[in-house]
Amino acid sequence: MKVLYIAFLYLRKLFANKKTIILYILYPVLFLSLLLTVNKGANTTSCQNVGYINNDTGNYGSTIVKHIKNMDGINLKKVNKSEVKTLLNFSEEDFIIEIPNDFSNNIKNKHNVKINILKMGTSNSEVSLTNDLNSFVNKLTTNNKAIKINSKEISKNNVKISATTEFTVKFSAMILMFFMVVVGGEIIDEKKEGTFERVMSASNGRVKTALGFLLSFLVIGLMQCSVIVFASKFIYKVYWGNSTLSLIILFICFEIFIISISLLLSYLIKDGRNVLIIAVAIITPAMMLSGSFVPIETFNESVRKIAYLMPSTWMVSGLKEIVINGGSAASVLTNCMVMLLYALVFFMIGSRTFIISSEK
Repeated sequence: MKVLYIAFLYLRKLFANKKTIILYILYPVLFLSLLLTVNKGANTTSCQNVGYINNDTGNYGSTIVKHIKNMDGINLKKVNKSEVKTLLNFSEEDFIIEIPNDFSNNIKNKHNVKINILKMGTSNSEVSLTNDLNSFVNKLTTNNKAIKINSKEISKNNVKISATTEFTVKFSAMILMFFMVVVGGEIIDEKKEGTFERVMSASNGRVKTALGFLLSFLVIGLMQCSVIVFASKFIYKVYWGNSTLSLIILFICFEIFIISISLLLSYLIKDGRNVLIIAVAIITPAMMLSGSFVPIETFNESVRKIAYLMPSTWMVSGLKEIVINGGSAASVLTNCMVMLLYALVFFMIGSRTFIISSEK
């Protein structure tokens, strides 16, 4: 009960300054609107993004890949089969070419040759590439048998994922992460004012005091999440999946992580003016590796391993799971556990900032 009382007292203090609380709540929407405005029209390009999966154990599969790479207007990259649905849903790839494992063997044995093209919807944007591949493979075969192109449509939960939804889902985590600047600066200011000493003098321990402040900022953080979701949904027509519960759980876990790392920053940093610099230094690489800017599968193996150590990566992948695959709370359980594990470590270290100065 003491934790709830501490949270209530601090929330009442924060809400006493109406200008501050309005800024807390409105800044995510303003930030998102600015990003969407800057990003407008960024997806218009004449170059086709094509992914490929080469299952062939022979040499002809590599020959096909090299040929496509040399084609004009094609941006080709290797993808993982597990990422096909996500890549196509978010339009990171226009379509994906899958070369079967018996491709080279069929050419050598003069059998019919087959390549699969995976695409979203009924678009025929792959027709020119199909014609080119037919012509090229005919040159490889001695019996002049035509290549068989199987175009397979990938279902996407009967929901059209717009470019605005794609952009919002990718960058909402970054918008929320800037909340650590606010929390970190606020805690440092409260330390200077002696607020923590007064709270702890009323027989409140360090952990209880820290939990009370965490809970108060969690309320504000969830208000920000709600504003982002509802504003983007009704103003920008952003689709957030069909499981409100899973979305709430994911946002709660991410907000707990953000506030916990803010506690850590407030413990390590003595001057509130440095919080922004340190926070940006954390947020920028975290979001670059999270899959927000470029798909994780484009990184080499060592960078991918580092990316999966980032809590932001688990947040972004969790949002994609909910929006793209219609994921439930169980489907993002691992994502939540990873973020909460980081939050626990940061909280235990950062809560030392609540030690009374006379005890140091």
